[in-house]
Amino acid sequence: MNARNWAPFKIGNDQYFVVANYIGETCPIFRYDRNEDKFKNQSMGVECKETVDLKPFKLNGVQHIVVANHEDGQPVVVWMWNGKRFTKRQEINITATYVEVFDVNGNTFLAISGSNQGPYVFLHKWNGKKFSLSQRLFTGVRPYEIAALDAGQDEFFCIATMGTVQGVRTSILLLMKWNGNEFVSFQNITSYGARRITAISSLMGKQTAYLAVINYFKKPEIYYWVGGSSSQFEKLQEIDAKSARDVCFFEMGQNVYMLMASRKHIEIFRGEKV
Repeated sequence: MNARNWAPFKIGNDQYFVVANYIGETCPIFRYDRNEDKFKNQSMGVECKETVDLKPFKLNGVQHIVVANHEDGQPVVVWMWNGKRFTKRQEINITATYVEVFDVNGNTFLAISGSNQGPYVFLHKWNGKKFSLSQRLFTGVRPYEIAALDAGQDEFFCIATMGTVQGVRTSILLLMKWNGNEFVSFQNITSYGARRITAISSLMGKQTAYLAVINYFKKPEIYYWVGGSSSQFEKLQEIDAKSARDVCFFEMGQNVYMLMASRKHIEIFRGEKV
């Protein structure tokens, strides 16, 4: 197995996690066995083809997993839990690298990035029966990882892009904002070879959203937005973490933490009020 990503989820009282498998035809699913105090591989993994990313999510209380298949000609697949195993619910005819599922004003959206259909991110909206195309977001160059975040009444969608325009290599983080009907261009941030981004909205102090950008040619950067008072995302700090490859935020108690993985180390940072 060549694991590229993973994500936890719960069904009832059982804790699971699923692994994006780039080599092989199954993304394995592991369930926590309380008697043996360890996670055990289940026989009910979901099919995949060169998968880099996947996302568990719930629709009307039912567990789903969306799988981005990167192999040419393979669709994005939405899987649904039927009480015993995951079964295929929908195929979306787009070959993709990254996916994201998020809610805006009570509506569930599925975003698809890194497709074989040009420099676009495709937004699909759940209509009660299936995900249907809602909006194409033009990115100019190839889009990579995507992240949705909210801060108070503000809803944002972030896209990491990288490519060549007229012979010049460009790397820009595109920030889109929800205007009540669709996402529109809001702010561009120059990045430095960034393909990975992640975000969290925290109640630490005020309703603040944090956006972490994992640059390839520079130190990781953290941006922030304060709901109700910010007019744009501002740079908070650079993180002295060499060769960072991935990052995630989490909250524990009253604090926000950031876990950053590099080639040799895993470092944990704690947010402090300033």
